[in-house]
Amino acid sequence: MNPIVVRGANRAAKLLAHIATSIGDREYVPTKKLKRSLYPSGSYILPLRYDYRARSENIVTLTCILDGDSASVRVYAADDPQQPWKAGRSILSSEINSLQRGDVLTINLRQPSIARNCEALPVISASPPGPSDRRFITEIRQLSRGKHFYRLCSHYLPLKDKPVGQDYYFGDDYVDYPTQTYPEQALNLLRKFNCGNRLLDIGCALGVYTKAFLDAGFDTYGVDISPFAIDQASRLIGPGRAKCADLDTDEIPFSGSFETIWMWDVLEHFRTPETVLKKVSQYAIPGTKLILHTSNSDSLTRRCLTRDWEGYSDYSHQGVDQVTCTSLHEWLDKTGWKIIDFECSEIWTRGVDPVFLRLQEVFRCVPELSILLAEAELGDFITLVARKQ
Repeated sequence: MNPIVVRGANRAAKLLAHIATSIGDREYVPTKKLKRSLYPSGSYILPLRYDYRARSENIVTLTCILDGDSASVRVYAADDPQQPWKAGRSILSSEINSLQRGDVLTINLRQPSIARNCEALPVISASPPGPSDRRFITEIRQLSRGKHFYRLCSHYLPLKDKPVGQDYYFGDDYVDYPTQTYPEQALNLLRKFNCGNRLLDIGCALGVYTKAFLDAGFDTYGVDISPFAIDQASRLIGPGRAKCADLDTDEIPFSGSFETIWMWDVLEHFRTPETVLKKVSQYAIPGTKLILHTSNSDSLTRRCLTRDWEGYSDYSHQGVDQVTCTSLHEWLDKTGWKIIDFECSEIWTRGVDPVFLRLQEVFRCVPELSILLAEAELGDFITLVARKQ
């Protein structure tokens, strides 16, 4: 990337990190995701630093940056199976006499407890979360100089070395995977770029896209690392068309070449994405179209949020740090692809925090900021179409 663009992007990242904590002092709330009783009227957004991703031993910390006379803390398991960030069971509540700038509140999410500067605080109520609970919401209210401040914080427990199975598609990462795929949009892309008939779906998951392509007349085959996913996909598209393989170590389990290769939200999952892309390219012939959608670890929010970037919340994103706009251009050039369409866009945030919801809303609503993401390649998502030379 041009050094001038890099410097401009870094300045933009710092500026937007500041704006994100101060834009509008009235709260912004997602009215369809939380109980109305959680919304205080007339409150100001509480400036606060906190962990989105829990640290070791299921700990999250909240660092105060505003002196306060008193505060209350409530922690909820986000356990609604249809809305992953809807407050469910209360697992912890506590009242605090006063808070000072720099005070650190430490919350244990698995064995509910709270401490201030390592000193245990009294707990009004505590109830352990369920074994499958992974996402949590902290609600903190603080009185400071006669003003009421309020903040909702999202947290999640990182998982490690867990197989990609049923829990992954229906709770750990996706709430309900089939409802979060959009086959008609996928088909529109294939039609727009006049894609060939024999199609390979890399990372076919439960086979939702694979079935849509097959039903539309494409000679479609799918591959995925998850035995559970392949079993589900085979029920949709029939035996022999979906096979299980770890492309970091295994070869593609189909013979012959393909006229279209579909890689949607999969490249960031591989331990060695460059090697996998090279392996996939061997199954392409001149004129084959590659349609790829992935994350961008050089994005604005990655620069601002560092370890709390949304790209890290999926425990199967083993190669997410390696995938950027720059690396993709280099890898595709090495393997004989010519990019014919490229887009870097969007802000990737989840949860209930009003600051980050506002940030996402601003980028969606202000055309100039969307253009900034595209021009400086600072968006969180990359969509590209390439043709094999």
